[in-house]
Amino acid sequence: MRAGAWSTNRDIGAARASWQRAREVADLLPDDDPDRTAMRIAPRTLLCGHAWRAGATGIADTCFDELRELCGAAGDQISLVMGTSGVLVAMTLCHRLHELQSLAPDYVRLLESTGDPALIMLLNTVTFATFKAGEIVQTLPLFQRAIDVADGDPTLGDFFFESPLAWVTTLRGLARCSLGQSGWRDDLSTGLAMAREVQGVTQAAVTTYGYTMVLMNGAMVPDAAALRHSADALRTAERSGDDVSLAWERVGHGIMLVRLHGGDQAAGIDLLAKGRQQAFRRGDLLTVTMADIQTAEWNAHTGDIDAAIEIAGATVEHVFDCGEVIFRGPASMVLAESLLRRGTEHDLLEAQKTIDRLAACPTDPGFVLYELPLLRLRALLARARNDEQAYEEFVQRYRAMARTLGFDGHIAWAEAMP
Repeated sequence: MRAGAWSTNRDIGAARASWQRAREVADLLPDDDPDRTAMRIAPRTLLCGHAWRAGATGIADTCFDELRELCGAAGDQISLVMGTSGVLVAMTLCHRLHELQSLAPDYVRLLESTGDPALIMLLNTVTFATFKAGEIVQTLPLFQRAIDVADGDPTLGDFFFESPLAWVTTLRGLARCSLGQSGWRDDLSTGLAMAREVQGVTQAAVTTYGYTMVLMNGAMVPDAAALRHSADALRTAERSGDDVSLAWERVGHGIMLVRLHGGDQAAGIDLLAKGRQQAFRRGDLLTVTMADIQTAEWNAHTGDIDAAIEIAGATVEHVFDCGEVIFRGPASMVLAESLLRRGTEHDLLEAQKTIDRLAACPTDPGFVLYELPLLRLRALLARARNDEQAYEEFVQRYRAMARTLGFDGHIAWAEAMP
C-alpha cells in the first residue's frame, strides 16, 4: 500500500500493480483477523478510485462489485463513495453513459446521506456524465448544490481534483450555455481562473472541456487569451507526467490552434493526432470524439471530403449509440456539410437523414445546442436543392437566433452565408 501511494502521481501502472498485490495479500489473511475486512477494502478502494486514470482497463480491473459487497457488510460508506467516484469518472471518459445513469441516483443519495460537505463535492464525478447524457435541467441544481456547499473554498473535497469548485463552476457555465441562459461566460471565466491557480488535473479538465465544448458548439470563437490559457495548460500537463492530462491538453490545444484564425494549424493537427492516439489507447472515447470531430472538419476544410465524411459518419454513429448529447450537434454538422459539399444525389439524401436524425433527438426544455446547427444545415440543404426562398428564410432565422443567444461562432458562420 505504501509503494502504491508513492507511485500514484509518478506511475499509475506501478501504483495499480502494488494495490493489486495488496488486495491478494489481504484476501489471504485468516478469517479471524480483526483487520481483514478493512485491509481487503483499502486496496479495492484505491483501484476503483483511480480507475479513471487507467481508462477502460481500469474499469475491468476494479473489483467494484467486491468493494460494494465488502463496504455494505462493514458499513463503510466513505470507502464506497471514494471507489464509486473513480469508477463513475472512468465510465464517463469511456462513454459508458447508459450504464452510468443506472448508478447515478443511488450514488447521489449516498453522498447526501453522509452529510459531509467534502464528500458532497464529489457530485462532480457524476454530474458531468448526466450533463453529457442530456439530463441538463435535472443536473443544474446539483451543480448549484456543490457550489453552495463549497462556500467559496476552491479545494474542498480535493480527493481527485485540486479544485472541485473550479470544475463544478465550469460545468454550471456549460449547462447554462446549452440552455441559452445568461451567466455562462462568467462561470467559464471564474472556473478557468481558479483552475490556472491550482493547475494539475483541474487545469487540464477545465481548460480542455470548458473551451472545447463552447468552441465546437459555436458559442465562442478562439482568441489570443484562450490560446495562452490552453498553451499554459499543455505545458503544465507535460511537466506533470500524467498521460491522461497530457492527452486532454494535446487535443484541447490542438483544437484551439486549428480553429484560431492565423494559428499554427499544422502544429494543431499534429497535437490532435498525438492526443487522440493516447486517449484511444486508454479507452477515453470522450477525448477521441472531440479530436475526430475537429479532424473531420479540418479534412473538409482542406478538400479531403471523403475522409471527412468517413470520420464524421463514424463519430455521429458513436455519439448516438452511447447516449452522448453535447457533441451531437458539431458531429452532425460536419457530416451533413461534407455530404452537401460532395453533392451527389445520394449525398443529399444522406444529409437530409442526418438533419432529421438530429432534429428528432429528445432534449430538455430550453436546450439550444441543436437549434442553430439545424437552421444552418436546413439552409445549406435548401441551397443545394436550388430553393432560394427557403434558403433565405433559414439564413435569416439562423442569424437572428445566433445574435439573440450571443453565440459568437454561429454569428460569424451565419454572417458568412450569402
